[in-house]
Amino acid sequence: MRDHIDNIENEMKQIIKSGAELKVERTRMNNLSPPSLPSTMKAVVLLGPNRLEIETHPRTQPGPDDVLIRVESCAICRSDLGMMEKPFPGQSPYGETILGHEYSGTVVALGDTVDEFEIGDRVTVEAHLGCGRCRNCRFGDYTSCLNYGNGAKGHRCNGHVTPRAYAQYVVNHINTVHKIPGSCPSTKPVWSPTWAVCSTA
Repeated sequence: MRDHIDNIENEMKQIIKSGAELKVERTRMNNLSPPSLPSTMKAVVLLGPNRLEIETHPRTQPGPDDVLIRVESCAICRSDLGMMEKPFPGQSPYGETILGHEYSGTVVALGDTVDEFEIGDRVTVEAHLGCGRCRNCRFGDYTSCLNYGNGAKGHRCNGHVTPRAYAQYVVNHINTVHKIPGSCPSTKPVWSPTWAVCSTA
């Protein structure tokens, strides 16, 4: 298991280093991506049990209510190791699974309707986006969304049923994104999901 963690850390360091070399346009550009963004990105893809490889994929595109985040730090959760060993219910198929649900980074592009964030904002994220329509979501219990895994109804779960942060870029709905202070190191906010679990247990 230690070897798996070391391999993931080394691959993520390569990806983050590559991403850090890209210039981020801090000027707001509605409906457009900054011209410095590449059309492709590196991602660590789960190809089979305990088999990860770095691949080049088309860069993900934000929807109308999304922001595009350049990943700067990503934690390795115990659930990541579990999904590497044996797929979880609803997990994306091998070849499509990009793990990583505890991460932080910088906003580099905005969806058409987004005015809550600006390019250059430093952010961290929540793992779940509920569908917003089931009974649990309507009562605020979106982490227990009854439409778990049903992307057509709007549910997303970072790194589980939705490809996420073992990559240079990720897309997040604005309801799951939170700004972090400029003085805060990018490595600290990745623990916010863990703190949230502890504080609400």
